[in-house]
Amino acid sequence: METPNPADVPNKFSDSPYATAGQPLTGRSSRSSFTAIGWIGIVMGGLGLLTSEMGMAIFEIQPMMLEFQKSMLKSLPPAQREAQIKMQEDIVAAMSDSMIPQMANNIFKFIIEIGLIVGSICVLKRRSRSFAVWAFVGAIVSDLCSAALQIYIQLQMSEVMSKGMQEMMQAQGNANAPDMSGFARMMAMVGAVFGVVIVLGKLGFYAWAISFLNRDSTRQEFEAAD
Repeated sequence: METPNPADVPNKFSDSPYATAGQPLTGRSSRSSFTAIGWIGIVMGGLGLLTSEMGMAIFEIQPMMLEFQKSMLKSLPPAQREAQIKMQEDIVAAMSDSMIPQMANNIFKFIIEIGLIVGSICVLKRRSRSFAVWAFVGAIVSDLCSAALQIYIQLQMSEVMSKGMQEMMQAQGNANAPDMSGFARMMAMVGAVFGVVIVLGKLGFYAWAISFLNRDSTRQEFEAAD
């Protein structure tokens, strides 16, 4: 019986996603990475749009919130009421001092998040790989700028809050009230650390997405889809 030539035998594994050395890997792991990057990017971009819009709206809402808080404090004794109102006014003033950088950051973030959503859709559709890469790079820059600005604002707020809490305790008759500046700074640091952890997680995702999109096998898949 003649032994068939292995080269003439059909490869029943030719359609396998793991087959044929020298060709790009387009199996389940690759498809899952495209899907994960695309949908996670869309969700993160949508959440970013929401936070940037809220950040821009807060400056319109703050005066109304201050008036509402004043009306809610009418039942307090005059000294306590004045102390709370003063603290709220100081918070609004501190926020207003950083209004220009916050508005600029929110506008920049709004544009970047739209780019991130479009770039993530490009990943799902295997189109415009370069745009997708730059969308994730822009998201890294935007998140770093936002994190730095938020840490600065939280440190400012800690000073205002510690002073306001001290005055409120004194207004309640605690003349020897303990210094609350340390507690306020600690709370600001906890908030800053929590924010940094979230940002690091997002940066890790963006870095992984950029690394995946720059692989040779990924480039070939984008080229094949064009």
